[in-house]
Amino acid sequence: MALIRGAEMKPNESKTKQILLFGHDAMLLSTRKWLMDEYGNVHLATDVDTLRALAERYSFDLVVVCHTVTAEECQQLLDAMQSRSPEANFLSLMPASHAMSPTLRNASVSNTEKFELVDGDPGVLVHKVCEILRSAQVEYDV
Repeated sequence: MALIRGAEMKPNESKTKQILLFGHDAMLLSTRKWLMDEYGNVHLATDVDTLRALAERYSFDLVVVCHTVTAEECQQLLDAMQSRSPEANFLSLMPASHAMSPTLRNASVSNTEKFELVDGDPGVLVHKVCEILRSAQVEYDV
């Protein structure tokens, strides 16, 4: 099966993985969902209420935080994920041409060791998602 954009995981290899995309640009979230649908069950949240409802319902393997999320919302996200998804990995996206807000970066890093800052480029995102989900699969298999 062909790999997508240099990704290390084959499509459908981890269909049971739960992925959450959190941000405020619905069209951008839909595009990112389309890119990641092959790698797990992707859920979208554009507001904190939806985020909390999804956090109560699912245990996530990966949470992608888009650049539109504020530091306060990031903190709410981390709080919501603590009980249901303690093993979740986090990717914080930023546009290629912008540095992430130090407030958001500090809020993120102070709450979890599994929070990574990455470029929001689609190819980079898919590659990083595959890398994280593959390492999570290895951890679960051990």
